[in-house]
Amino acid sequence: MKISFNLNGENVSAETLPTERLVTILRNKFSLCLSKMRCGEGNCGACTVLLDGVPVHSCIIPIYAAAGCEIITLEHFLQTEEGKDIEQAFKQANVKTCGFCDADKYFSVNEYINKNPAIKNSDEIRAMVENMNCQCVKHQRLGGAIVLAARNRRTRKNGEKHGK
Repeated sequence: MKISFNLNGENVSAETLPTERLVTILRNKFSLCLSKMRCGEGNCGACTVLLDGVPVHSCIIPIYAAAGCEIITLEHFLQTEEGKDIEQAFKQANVKTCGFCDADKYFSVNEYINKNPAIKNSDEIRAMVENMNCQCVKHQRLGGAIVLAARNRRTRKNGEKHGK
């Protein structure tokens, strides 16, 4: 079966069984390997992508469910201004990424900032950070990086100064 969708801004199609997992198609057909197959059950977040703007675990999404959708992988997201805001914040907060949970980290942080753009205090995000599956970064450090990422985005979008 031929399944068509928009992948990282380009219209593509894949000839496959309709029940094949999205993560498998991204990795094997399109060589996009930053989404990883780990648990295969949608628990760990290593396979996270944006599907029509929403973070999803691509290991539990059959490719037929992506037909006609827009899919953004971490490879593409890191090239966007939003991705660069987060990447810069991770560097500023000395957050090292392990390579396995990066997709979940970036897309979860992005979604949180999109919903809470005015965030300025890491206490506000404690619950969100504690619910992430990341085991490679201390939650307090990741919380600080999220505050910095939100500030970076506000600065870029609104010209807000760092002290505000």
